Amino acid sequence: MSTEIPGQVYLCQVSETISCGACCGLYNIPHLSRPHLESLLQDRTARFRFIPRTEDDLDDFALQELRCLGDDRPYPHFHHCPFLGLIGAHQSRVGCLLHPLIPENKGLDLRGYSYYGAAACRLYFCPVSYRLPARYKLVVQTTAPNWYIYGLLITEHRLLQALFADLENRLGRKITANDFQTGTSAAQHIQPLLELKETWPYRSARSPGPCHYVFEDGEYMRPGTRYPRMLTGTSRFSTILDELDSAFDSERSMRRAEAELESLLASVAAALA
Repeated sequence: MSTEIPGQVYLCQVSETISCGACCGLYNIPHLSRPHLESLLQDRTARFRFIPRTEDDLDDFALQELRCLGDDRPYPHFHHCPFLGLIGAHQSRVGCLLHPLIPENKGLDLRGYSYYGAAACRLYFCPVSYRLPARYKLVVQTTAPNWYIYGLLITEHRLLQALFADLENRLGRKITANDFQTGTSAAQHIQPLLELKETWPYRSARSPGPCHYVFEDGEYMRPGTRYPRMLTGTSRFSTILDELDSAFDSERSMRRAEAELESLLASVAAALA
């Protein structure tokens, strides 16, 4: 399988707790947070179990899900698939409820009822598959604490490039997944860095929140960093700040953000030294 996958690393389904549904609009919901999204998926998964697998029933289920979701999505022209749910033995990761491996589907591939259709589900690979080095993908897969953080982060190739390139410059070598084995100091220290995508306190009011648009078709552009009015130049962390949709009302707040990034990156580098 690895020879057929761009970049040699499969990103969608990784383990019992790590998976991604970002290209299916997983995070394109109003009031995004992990508790809200998890509750939505748990409820949807439970109800879908008892839906007859007929064309009319599947269409009605999708329509009802999207109607309940409402139109106030961060990216109005981007879909949210109503057949995203929680899968696996313990329903511990996100996945497609129409997949033939879902027990209630009895081996039938029902993905043709999805918005993108079965062919897209089988053959599409997101931009990060082509743009991010394999070692960076494996680092995220090794260190992500759950599917929510993993999906938010793995499709952010510019942010990951900037963070990991900074670490490699500090170390004078390439980083690999072996650097972050479970239980190591490095695996512990990288967690706050991964969580920046969810918790960044300097996010612009123009930002849709922790979600982002995963495609590169120009439909939705990042707002870019809003720097203080009197500041000349940009930050040494400009790419990271841009990809986190940052905004600063004073140079003091910007320097505080830079200091926080410096502390997080330095702590990971120290753990790897």
